[in-house]
Amino acid sequence: MKYALVNGIKKLPNPKQSGICAFCGSKVISKCGEVRAWYWSHCSKRDCDVWWENETEWHRNWKGHFPDDWQEVIHYADDGEKHIADVKTVHGSVLEFQHSFITSEERLSRDNFYPKLVWVVDGLRRKRDKEQFLKAIKDGVQIAPNPLLMKIYTEESRIVNEWSSSKVPVFFDFGEEQRIWWLLPFKEGGWSYVVPFSRQNFIDFNLGKMREEFNSFLRNCIQSYKQLFHQIDANRRRQQVVINSRRRFLPNHVLRRSRRL
Repeated sequence: MKYALVNGIKKLPNPKQSGICAFCGSKVISKCGEVRAWYWSHCSKRDCDVWWENETEWHRNWKGHFPDDWQEVIHYADDGEKHIADVKTVHGSVLEFQHSFITSEERLSRDNFYPKLVWVVDGLRRKRDKEQFLKAIKDGVQIAPNPLLMKIYTEESRIVNEWSSSKVPVFFDFGEEQRIWWLLPFKEGGWSYVVPFSRQNFIDFNLGKMREEFNSFLRNCIQSYKQLFHQIDANRRRQQVVINSRRRFLPNHVLRRSRRL
């Protein structure tokens, strides 16, 4: 944990300090070594948030882009269930930064629990994920050049395959300085769709520095992509109709030759 309550105030850890976990109310102590970033540790984590994972430097770097009071916010559902959101913006969006493996059941639970959830997934946790993903991009089909929209084979990338069933926005961070990758929330057979997304724009959108609220922007993008797919499909059907109509007037020996080719 990055924060704990010290005399009722949300605080970062300092050496030889104790505090209270804001979620479960149990005692935490500061861990202030020379290698890892300083953090708070539960004396007993038995009754704390089951969704909480040990924090890495990758988590810290992402969370550090946002104000302190947006980080590690307890989100309550109408039925009283509660969980700690990595970041919750003033617009109500929840950003979950996922490093460790997560089961599809737990992911679906979080998808359903947070009304406006956005995932950012560490693409460098496993050695081959970045390599597989970039190969899938290289072998994929470019649907649109600007902004770039790629159609890739889902099973060619393990990380895409694991997250392809999610219905909320998912972004992969492969450690590239300028961009992260957005996995669009729909598939076509064995294919998935991905879009490069500016890392800085992602941060600025969620900080409220852009004209449009982030989730609204993503919904509008998805709608535009769906219209593009509909147009491409309509063009494909029209071309097929033209081809079929032309074949009707070709001699049989020409048709037999075209089939062999």
